[in-house]
Amino acid sequence: MKKLIAGSWRKGSFDANQFAKSLLLFRNATRSGAASPAQMFFNRPLRDALPAHRRSYAPEWQQKAYILEKRARRAKDIQIEHYNRTAHALQPFSIGDHVIVQHPISKSGRLFRQNHRMLRKRVAVMPGNSTPGPSIQADPNNPPPQEENPFGLNQPNATTRRTRGKAKVYTNLAPRRSTRKKERPARYSD
Repeated sequence: MKKLIAGSWRKGSFDANQFAKSLLLFRNATRSGAASPAQMFFNRPLRDALPAHRRSYAPEWQQKAYILEKRARRAKDIQIEHYNRTAHALQPFSIGDHVIVQHPISKSGRLFRQNHRMLRKRVAVMPGNSTPGPSIQADPNNPPPQEENPFGLNQPNATTRRTRGKAKVYTNLAPRRSTRKKERPARYSD
């Protein structure tokens, strides 16, 4: 609408006729696949300043209102289905849960209202690291079962590098030195 008003100014004065023509074109334009406001109101498009053959306004070329409503309803259903494909309800928290809190101020400086959507339950990332919970007293007669270590962690002289897929275990801990011959730069030679 602002663009229509701005385009109606001619030589420093407001042209009411130009604005009326642009408003007629605006009302005659379709809205997101449905009928235009003029077509919804009059059940036909209005004749405007754009050149058109007189037969293009014939009733057989105009779609019925219920067909347009049906198309708009179907598009809305597809939009809802697409949104709900990945949307899910947030899980309720219990007392003592460890959570991650999103910072309420974005990088651009916009301040968000803090609510339940900014909280996520914290999940342990590395195997063997768990969130602190209630301590369980160990029974000396029944030792806890040892967990298998599929990644080779806690092995002497071994490091683990994580890549896509499986982890690779490297047994050399010494830093690798270059085998390239070291020469003195030419600018230092006499």
